[in-house]
Amino acid sequence: MKKYLNNPLFSLTPEKYLTLIVFLGPCLYFLSGVNIDMYSPSLPTIATFFHATIVQTKNTISIYILGWSLGAFIFGILIDSIGRKRALLIGMFFYVMVSVLAPFCETIYELMFIRFVQAFFIASIIAARVLIADLLTGKRFTIAILYTSLGYGIGPVVGPFFGGLLQYYFNWQATFIALTIIGTIILFLLFAFVKESIAVRHPLKFLNIAKRCYSVLSHKKFVMGAILGGVTQVQLMIYPTVGPFIVEKILHQSVLVYGNSALIVGGAYLTGTLMGRALLKYFSSKQICDIGFFILITGLPTSFLFAMIAKIELTTIMLPLILSIISAGLIFPNILGANLKQFAHSAGIAMAIQASVLLLVSAIGIFCISHIHITRLFQFFEIYLVLTILEVLIFYGFYHTVFSSD
Repeated sequence: MKKYLNNPLFSLTPEKYLTLIVFLGPCLYFLSGVNIDMYSPSLPTIATFFHATIVQTKNTISIYILGWSLGAFIFGILIDSIGRKRALLIGMFFYVMVSVLAPFCETIYELMFIRFVQAFFIASIIAARVLIADLLTGKRFTIAILYTSLGYGIGPVVGPFFGGLLQYYFNWQATFIALTIIGTIILFLLFAFVKESIAVRHPLKFLNIAKRCYSVLSHKKFVMGAILGGVTQVQLMIYPTVGPFIVEKILHQSVLVYGNSALIVGGAYLTGTLMGRALLKYFSSKQICDIGFFILITGLPTSFLFAMIAKIELTTIMLPLILSIISAGLIFPNILGANLKQFAHSAGIAMAIQASVLLLVSAIGIFCISHIHITRLFQFFEIYLVLTILEVLIFYGFYHTVFSSD
């Protein structure tokens, strides 16, 4: 059994194996992307089921992101020591085991713990991009990495839609059963077909790791870029956090209405990402970020106008959010890419710290938003305004010069 932690159970031809890796990478990132959004349509039902407050139920999302932040840091260190395949197998095995337990929770606090642990182990998916980098080069590498981004972006698009269907026809437990099935299939493919790709294993030496972490964390522009990435993630998480309660409790619509509306909102991020990829042929990464900020700022008067003259309904909530999320699709990938270029010599530890910082910022932001009982459009405008000011100040005040050589 031990040899299969490094070697595949079944051998494939080199070409078929590379095709499998290009397929598995997006699948892993899709699972991480769908983990929150497939679950969010069930939030009001979960609150009722556990006799929990709305704030407690929303906090299952911020707790999840916090677990993801910690897991990204730990697995980011481990992948250069224990190897890519082992990191993925450990992460996916425990992810599946924890997902199986979720439907049997009896209190909201048990569910919070399950979500935290679930997120910690799904963070192992960061090893997928490193595995791709080990095996592919040139254009094929670029395409494979693009597919992982698309896999992650598709999650928020289809997740709420299918989550709404599962909630409507079954119950909240069905979501975790579906996630368990997806996770089990991916775990089998990893165990059966993937082989270890690490060339040199780095021993786990605390002093060496501490020095590398300090080198990254003492770089002000890198940290600012990670914080900026975290703020854009808050934008993406607003609707999955507060949307289900507004649609189902305030607007008195069904969970299917939320799922369909979230399909549109989630599609905005995918649209922004694809726009960014297309614009790279004509503009620099800095210019694409400028376009993103223009769209983000354009949404402010739209949100303010709705807050002044309109009542809270799906269209008045969604339109400013769509502009905000399209902007995130343009800004977020370029910030991440520029940030990692600053530490090309220490990409593993830089990727781990970047993911941890941005997810920690996101968890704090969602925790704060969870405590806002939104009943008026002006509250949406205030959230939009604060996030926009933070992003503009960080980017144009501290970060934009990173693109000077772009």
